[in-house]
Formats: sequence, C-alpha cells, structure tokens
Amino acid sequence: MDPFSYISAVRDVVELIALAWRKVQEELKLAKDAERELRKLMEFNGIMGRLLNEAYSKEVTDEQLKPYIKRIWEFFFDSEDAIEDLRRRESKCKGKDPASSLRRHYNKRTFTVESRDIKQMWQDFTADLGITTPTETFNGLTVSHAQPSSSAGHGSSSDAIFDKTDDLVGIEGPMNELVQCLTGESPMPKMIFVHGVQGVGKTSLVAAVLRNENVKSHFEYCVNRQGRKIQLEEAFGHMKKNVGSTANKISWVLVLDDVGRADVFRSLRSHLIENPPSVLVTTRVRSLKSSSPDYLEAQYDLHNFEHVVLSENDSHSLLYRKMKDLQLECDRSPNLKDASDCILRRCRGLPIAILATCRLLQSNNQFNVAATPNAVQWTDWSGRLEEKLLSRGHVVDASGRKITLRLNHLINVRDCLFYLSIFPLDRPIRCSTLTRLWMAEGFIEQEGSQPVQEKAMETLEKLLEHNVIREKRTSYGRVKTGRVHNLLHQIIISKLKDEAFTMIVADPKERLPENVRYLSFHSPMGEIDNGTSFEHLRSLHFFKEVHPPSLKNLLEKVERLKVLDFQRYLTEEEKEYPPPSLNTFPRKILRSKYLTYLSLRGTDIKIIPNEIEDLAYLESLDLKGTLVDELPKGILKLKVLCHLLVSKSNRSWRVDTDPTLAIGSNRSRPVDTDPTLAIGSNRSLEVGVKAPSKLGDLTLLQKLCMIELKAVEGGSQHEREQLLEELEKLTNLQRLGLSMLKSTDTERLCSSIEKLTNLVALRLIAAPEAKIDLSKKDMRQALKRLQRVHLTGCLGTLPEWILRSDILVKLVLKRSQLTIDALQQLGELLSLEHLELEQVFDVTDMKFEVEKFQKLRFLGLDGFDKLESIRVDPGALPALERLFLAQCNSLKTVPPFITHLTKLKCLELCGMPEEFSMAIKVFIEELRKHMKVKFKKMERSSSRGSPTAPNAGRRDPFGASSMHEIVPLKAQLRIVIFVAVALATAILDGQDDCLSTSPA
Repeated sequence: MDPFSYISAVRDVVELIALAWRKVQEELKLAKDAERELRKLMEFNGIMGRLLNEAYSKEVTDEQLKPYIKRIWEFFFDSEDAIEDLRRRESKCKGKDPASSLRRHYNKRTFTVESRDIKQMWQDFTADLGITTPTETFNGLTVSHAQPSSSAGHGSSSDAIFDKTDDLVGIEGPMNELVQCLTGESPMPKMIFVHGVQGVGKTSLVAAVLRNENVKSHFEYCVNRQGRKIQLEEAFGHMKKNVGSTANKISWVLVLDDVGRADVFRSLRSHLIENPPSVLVTTRVRSLKSSSPDYLEAQYDLHNFEHVVLSENDSHSLLYRKMKDLQLECDRSPNLKDASDCILRRCRGLPIAILATCRLLQSNNQFNVAATPNAVQWTDWSGRLEEKLLSRGHVVDASGRKITLRLNHLINVRDCLFYLSIFPLDRPIRCSTLTRLWMAEGFIEQEGSQPVQEKAMETLEKLLEHNVIREKRTSYGRVKTGRVHNLLHQIIISKLKDEAFTMIVADPKERLPENVRYLSFHSPMGEIDNGTSFEHLRSLHFFKEVHPPSLKNLLEKVERLKVLDFQRYLTEEEKEYPPPSLNTFPRKILRSKYLTYLSLRGTDIKIIPNEIEDLAYLESLDLKGTLVDELPKGILKLKVLCHLLVSKSNRSWRVDTDPTLAIGSNRSRPVDTDPTLAIGSNRSLEVGVKAPSKLGDLTLLQKLCMIELKAVEGGSQHEREQLLEELEKLTNLQRLGLSMLKSTDTERLCSSIEKLTNLVALRLIAAPEAKIDLSKKDMRQALKRLQRVHLTGCLGTLPEWILRSDILVKLVLKRSQLTIDALQQLGELLSLEHLELEQVFDVTDMKFEVEKFQKLRFLGLDGFDKLESIRVDPGALPALERLFLAQCNSLKTVPPFITHLTKLKCLELCGMPEEFSMAIKVFIEELRKHMKVKFKKMERSSSRGSPTAPNAGRRDPFGASSMHEIVPLKAQLRIVIFVAVALATAILDGQDDCLSTSPA
C-alpha cells in the first residue's frame, strides 16, 4: 500500500473514532440531562396550567384570541404527554441486565429530545408575539381582547333591575317569606343569603322585596351596588355623608348582588360594624353563610334563603304571559300543547331559560298574530334548544348582560367542571361514577396523607355548593345522582368547542378531529374514517349503540387511552325497550395498555377474557348489570385495581310459561334453571358473580361487590373457604358484597370481616334456606367505620355489633326470620336514618315509642303478613320523611299517625289489601296537600314460597327494577293469556263436576 494512502486511511479511522466518541458523549449527555429536563418540563407544564387558569378566569370574547389559547392548550398537553410517556417507559425497564440498561438510556435520551423540541416551539410561538417570558404571555394577549370577570365574584346586575316589574311569575310566596324574614323583630340587623342556581331570578326576587310597601316603610334608605370594593366604599361613604353622626341609628338596607366569596365581608368589616345595615346577599354559593367571617355571627342575625326554580304551573304561566295568545292556540291544538310542554321540560323551571326561549321564538317569527306556531318545528327545536339559545345570544341576565360560565371561584376544579360535558344533556349522572372517572383521568391528585377519594368528594361538594350540580341524595344524606341544568351544560360544551380537544358526537355523520383527547358519543356510533389518527385520545365514552366494526377500527388507533366507558344512561322508555347493546368483549381493548378505567356496565357481554391481565394500570372495573357469570383468573394480575364492581343482569332471566307450573306461582325463572333459587321466599335476590379464590392478591381493593360464594360444580369446599380467608388481606376495603352464603361460612366470614377495619358498607345475602349466624363474634371495635349494613337471609338473632353501633345510618334486613320483635332494640340505634324491614319477624301490632328512632328519615315495611296495626306515640318518629308499606296483607285500616307526622313528605304503597286502599282514599285529598302519595301495582303474584328469579317481579322500592322493565311486553302478554286460559279451564272443570253430581 502506498504510504500516503496508508496515512490517509489511518487519519480517516482516527477521525471516525473521534466522531463516534463525540456522538457517544452526546448520547450520554442527553441521557444524563433527562432528569434536569424533567424538572424544567414539569415547571413549564405548571406555567401552562396557570396561563390557562388565567384565561378562564376572564371572559374571553374576541375570536382572534381563541387560537392563541388553543395553542397554549397544545403546549400543555404535549408536555403532559412527554412526562407521562417517560414515567411509563421507566416502569418497563427496571432490570439490571444490559438490555434494560440500554432501554433506560434510550428512554431518557428520547425524553430529552422531546422536551427540548417542545420548549423550542414555545420560544418560537412567544417570539412571534414579542413576548420574552412565559409569565408575560397572557398579559400580552389580553390587553385588548379579554373582558375581565369581577374580582370578588359579584357585579352581574345593575340598579335598573330594581325598577322593573315584568317577568315576575311564581314569586309571591318566596317574596312574602323573604319580606317577613327581613322585617321581623330582631335585636340585631339581619343578613340574609339568597342562594340558588344561576338564572333562577335571585336578583329579581330581591328587587321585588325592596319594592314591597312593608319594606319601604320599615327602612329609610336602600343602597344597591354591584359589590366591588370601591363601589361599596362609596356606598358607605354616601350613607355617612347623608345621615351624619346618626348613621348608626338609621335603618337601611344594603344589597350585595352575586357574591361569590366571603372576602367581601372581610374587606368591609369596619363599615359593617360601624354603620350596620340590614344586608341582602344574592349568591350561587349555598355555603356562603357558613364560610363567612366569625364577626358576622356576633354582629348580625344570619339567615339562609334558597330560591328554587319555577313549578310546572308557573313555568306555563310565564310562557303564556310572554307569548301572547299561545295558551289559546295550545287549547286548540294538542300537538302544539305537547310541543310547548316539551320545550318547558327542557327549560326545567329556570326563568332565564324560559324568557330566552320566548325571545328566540319571537325573533324568528315563529309566533305572531298572522302566523300559527309550527308544532313540528317546535318539537324539533326542543331537542337542541340550549344550543340555539346560546348561539343566537338570547340568554341574558336581569340587567341585559349575556350569561357566561364564570370560573373565577372554580379555577382549581376547572377540569372536573369541564368533564361534565361528556355526559348527555338532561340525564342524571351517578356521582360515584363521576368521582371515579375524575380520579382515573388524573384530575384529582394525592396531596399529603389525604386519600384521593376524600379529595374527589370535596371537589364534588364544591360543585354542589356552587349550584353547578343539583343533587339527589339518599335518605341518609349520601349524594346519589346529580344533574347539570341543560342551559349550564350547553354553556360548558360551547366553552370546550373553542379548544377542539373535547368532542361531543351528536350526529353519526360528524367528522372527528385528529387532535381530540376526550371523545363522547351522544348518538349511535357511525363509521370511522380510516385516515383519521387518534394518537392523543385519552378518554372514550359511549352513551348510545356501538358499531362493532367502527369500534374495532377506533381502538386500533389509540395508544394513550386511559378511560373507556360503555355504560349508557337510558331514559324510562329505553329501559322498557332497551336498544341493542354490546354483546361481545372487544378484544382490541387489550391493546390499550395504559387503561385505568373500564366500564362495561349494562352491556350484554357474557365472558371477560383471561388476557385482561394485560391491563396492568387498570384501577376501576365496572361490570354491573352485565351477563358475566364468572371472572377470569387474569383479574388477579391487576395489582393496582381499586374498584371491582360486578353483578349479573336481570336480562339473564326470562319468563317461563311452562303450563305444568301451578297457577299463581311466579312465572319468572332463570334460563339455566338452578334448583337452589327455586326454594324459599319469592323476594328478589341480587345475582353475584363467581371470582377466583385468591382475591387477597388485590391488596389495593376498596370496593368489592357482588361476589358469589357458590361452589363451582364438581369443585371442593376448599376453594370456597380459601376465598373467605383471602378477604382478610383486603385491609383497604371500604365496601364489600357477598351472596349465596351458607351456614358453614359464617365463622370464617366473621374472622375475615373483623380484619377489615376500613369497612363502611357491608352487604351479605344468604343462599335460600341457609341460616347465617353473625352473632358469634363481637366485631364492634373492628368495624368502627361501618355505616351501612344490608343483610338478606335467615339470621335467627340480630348480632350485637349491629345493635350497639353508634354510627350506623342505614340498615336493611330481609327474610331475617327473627324469633323476637326486634323493633325496640333497633330503636336504640342513635344514628339510624334509613330502615328497611322485609319479612323480618312475625308481629300483629307494631309500636314506635317516644325517644326511639329520633333520626329516622326513611321507614320501609314489607311482607308483614300478620301485621294488623301500627301505632306511633305522640312525638315519636319526629324526623320521618318517607314511609313505604308493601304487602302487609292484614293491615286493613289506615294508621292515624300518617296524618300527624309533620315532616312526612312521601307515602308509597305497594300491593296493600283492597280494604286498606279503600280506607286511604278517604284521606287522599287531605294527604296530598302535605305529601306525595304513590300507589305501585304488584306485577306478579304475592304468594310466598314460589320459585323466584333474582330482581324479578314487582318494583323494589329501594332501587330494583320493576317487572315491566326486565320482562318484555310480549312475555307479559303470554302470562296473561296463559293464566286466563288456565282459569277458564278450572271453571269449566268445576262446572263438569257439578253436572256429574247433580240428580237426574
């Protein structure tokens, strides 16, 4: 080789080695910088979050500004994705082998590159705007584009409203009550907090009160200000100037409109003490009074006053007042009457929504002297009324200002608030489901030692306090369901449309954007464009029918999916005739490795594949109301699972019209007839689901129900006992439900339950004819947090750990077959608010004594065949609000106490004797002046001891479905026809017997 060529080759090799070494150093530096880049990116993500909070604390109306806000959202999500991807990749390479080390290096260098790319794009973005630091961003953007909200949360109305007298319907009662409260005798000036949902008419109510002649004669001055500090200072200065040194002797009223926080009272402390006026406060925050400064209690006589929505009659009156001659047209046209009723149902009694609807109809010439209203078009409009009202700017408050979603008090729960948009309008939302979804999405983060569940409930309570959600509570005070008013719901949806990261699919033909992160189908699923990418999709919800091929196509394109929800919120009509449901587990779900929440509730899925173990991040699995019989062993690999909710659907039972069955017996039987279910009472049984015996491996479980302890056919008792033993390992368990218990299980069961010191709710269901003795152990010290107990099956005696509980609020006993009248013992439960008794003991006379059941708000008595009378001593049951009586066949007279209980709001009767029904009709008109009276028909024979299907038959007053909801209409008709034929045959047989024995 030529020497020069050799030297040149060596030089090239040396340069190549040097280059390679520099590359290696750069790679090592990239990996080494990952930790520093992670801190910087987390700081950057926090800045983006604060910028977005600032954006939503101001009413941004300029369309030119919205693209910039959307771009900030993109930076926020990109940084969030990069951080999350880093942590997930790190969790997969914890080994010490060379391959794991190489993966860790690649993971870190990938993150460093992504982080620097994101920050470089941000710098380019801010450079185009002429902004040097991130904190200047929103100031630079909003100089001329944003309309600020009131800093203290007040200022929606002006003095002009206090001169108006129009549009006031249904206000006489609340006005008189408020006038009486304001002018009543009191040694101190009064401060009244008038609270209610946005648009209910709080300002109009206060204005009407101040126009009242009695109020005018009682107070010499009235000052109304929007409530900002500078204006309030002027108000107090004005009063001091006019009345001089006698200010504290002058009776005057101060109105603070739309107060959002208690800060205003702290800033006005000196004025409110020096010149104390009577104060009327309007607010959306129902807890404002309790959160106000302590000095107010010493200085003022404080009162809370809730202003509620209009009744159905008042809603019609307001509509007819604003729409001249509409009532006459409705009387002529039933279709138009139905259309107007449909529109009012969408308004849900909110005056601002009704008035906006009237303006919308009038502005579009849908109703005038020359034209007749179009009933078809009105009906069509009612389905998208809120969207039309907002898009055309007809929703304005009392001062004429456009209604918007003010977030300055809810910024710290912004994500949770916006998440309400995924649910369909005008449907109740299960609050327990809602909080689990918030946690799965990562909206609720751990802070210190406070459990995430507690923080989620605090967030829910905050939205309830601000009247964003109107809740429905159980008799013992637990929030069950909530509903966002349609108008507010649509405002939230329209707010999110600007960012295009949340997509509500109301039309199957809608095209889906690629960058969508939260996708909710409010209409049946249509076809998915093969070219659309969904790599950023985090949350997927289906509230209507699912198209399996489209679902498969969609699930193939998602990588970061965290929430997948198939549970539908059916209307009453849909419950009677359910639309088609998903009947096969979509195996493409298993590709979503990062899934934290999976709900298949209410679907027709029968089998869960063992490969579900691949969903290693799954925290919540909801299989309630499915057709699943048994959980796979793969469920035991889900080590972070916190909520396992399972129960078999009523749809797995059908009506059997076998003519060999005796007439009068229950016709409902399981498709796969189980002889153990055909024994015993005809009362409903909740169908549990079989589970692997080693459930103790799931140590993070907090909710576990409903698990069936029935031994597998051909199996041994060992597996059953092992499952009961494993329960004691689930020390985080707060809610437990077990079914098909046998007498041999109780000792082992009690030993395990004794270890569950965090248990709040316990539900145990015995197998037919099995006796479960739970009194062998005193578990009071172990079950210090137990508040709700549901026991179904023969007990013999009530356990002491129930009778001596100080915190038990709900107790349900069914088919207990107690040997003594335990009513007096139950009356000693100091905290009991909800009591259901069904076939618990035999008694002819039931007596409720004074000082017993002091907090009881709900009482249900069912299946007391020998009960002839119910007596309530004067002063007993002082808190009772709801009474349910069912199938007490010997109770034929109306107990006098029903008319004497002052707090009783609802009386429900089901399957009572005809004599009782006739007797109560004498009092019905008087009763309905004070309470709701509901009659529920029995849907099947009430004969005891007939074969039964779980949850079949009549409507369970405590939550179960009625027969017409679970048995198809055709099946019911077949029953009726069969019974009629059988009865006719029996009559003819009787006539033949008579003919054969009569003399010739």
